[in-house]
Amino acid sequence: MKLNTRARYALRAMIQIARNGGNGKPVNLNDIASRTNVSRRYLEQLFILLKSASLVKGMSGKEGGYLLAKSPESIRLGDIVEATIGPINIVHCVNDKDSCMQVEWCECRPLYVMLNQRIREAFNAFTLAELADGKIGQAVAKELAGETANEPRRPRRKRST
Repeated sequence: MKLNTRARYALRAMIQIARNGGNGKPVNLNDIASRTNVSRRYLEQLFILLKSASLVKGMSGKEGGYLLAKSPESIRLGDIVEATIGPINIVHCVNDKDSCMQVEWCECRPLYVMLNQRIREAFNAFTLAELADGKIGQAVAKELAGETANEPRRPRRKRST
């Protein structure tokens, strides 16, 4: 599975608005394009989707651009991803049973359902504020190291050979 460019670029663009759109000052697409290395034309397409999902609002005029429609603390990363690519769905049969003739006896489908759920949970575990503040890296590093917020990682035992 691969996260497409729409989702990745939308996350990068939303970070820029979260960081630079404070005090009610909109961030224009040219600024976002230069900061993210994404073309203005591509961003225009993304912002149509983000605006439709009520994640951003546009401001017209000389000082126009985009602002977050909600606080960055209330925007889940899953909201951004699903606004740009649609529902997270690693295989069609997970969200549309009628798309597969084998769905009733498929031995793999429960795994696909679980993976879909875990991917959605991973995106929704974090907010745009946490991504923009750079806090996600530390949280992910701790989780990958086997730590939780309240429990330090236990040393691994060496296996005898």
